[in-house]
Amino acid sequence: WFQGNGMATPPTPNVFFAGQPSPEAALLDNYQAEVATLTGGTVVESSNGGFESAGYINYPTTGVGAIEWSNLVTGGGGASTLRIRYALAGTTPRSGSLVINGVATAVTFAPTGSFNAWQTLSVGLDSSPYAPLTVRLESAGSDLPNVDSLQVLRIADAISPASLQAAFDHTNATDVVRIAFTEDVSASLSAADLTLTNAATSVTPTDLSFDPATNTATFTLPSLANGDWTATLNRLGVNDMTGNVLTANVVISFFVLAGDINRDRTVDFGDLIILAQNYGTLDRLYSDGDLDGDRRVDFSDLVILAQNYGISLQSNASVAAPTGVPARITTTKGAGKLRV
Repeated sequence: WFQGNGMATPPTPNVFFAGQPSPEAALLDNYQAEVATLTGGTVVESSNGGFESAGYINYPTTGVGAIEWSNLVTGGGGASTLRIRYALAGTTPRSGSLVINGVATAVTFAPTGSFNAWQTLSVGLDSSPYAPLTVRLESAGSDLPNVDSLQVLRIADAISPASLQAAFDHTNATDVVRIAFTEDVSASLSAADLTLTNAATSVTPTDLSFDPATNTATFTLPSLANGDWTATLNRLGVNDMTGNVLTANVVISFFVLAGDINRDRTVDFGDLIILAQNYGTLDRLYSDGDLDGDRRVDFSDLVILAQNYGISLQSNASVAAPTGVPARITTTKGAGKLRV
């Protein structure tokens, strides 16, 4: 398979001739050679029979002639097959260069028996999904066969996107929810697609960013009250670029408790010890006591811990509900207030 643009040293394309099995394809686009961009002495002719439209292209016997097709549509899954329809008399193959998005590979055309007998040379390639192709067929100082058209067999995308991983991240200055998908869903995604609920309220994120390199969405959360929360991404609002809807809702259960450094659902002496051991240090993490996300442990972090000292989250076991049920917030008996 030929990777196309952005690959420094692509492998030789998988080339096969008519009559051999071709990759599964659902859509066929046909681009006539005579309406493409012609350079280097290539000309439109119609003296031989069997061509599809107004004519075919005859290459010069010397120099570098070329046919260039631009802005060709590829498959939704990034896979396509190119078919060059050509005719070649005689018994000697002819070779040239197929340049796809600026990356060249050698192609060889076998004789078809006459200039009235047409066959197709097929080249399979993987390209970035939905990225347009520029295809250029060049002669290399000698003649090429007559070329009638270029066909693009597009692999239809019938695969729904899915969630690969979803998590709540409390370790930065602002809490976020990250969801990684199997493919790009950014065009359909909005911050409002994610709903955050607890026992008392329902809110939505304040911002959304999407990393196309990893297909990961990062939802920036508003300031949330201490307690258990559930983040739900509604599948009906999320689809890929061909309209395939997300396979299932994404549900993430998490809790918020400011000052709970060791994440044991209680702010107590154990958290204070961690903060004290790192007090005054730089380049620290939440697990070291950096509660406000400024990468250092200082007085502002101590204030956050003190304001929540003695608070504990307990799951409401009396309610039969899925993970993420509302939490009961209690103050540990005898804990009192931490003075700073």
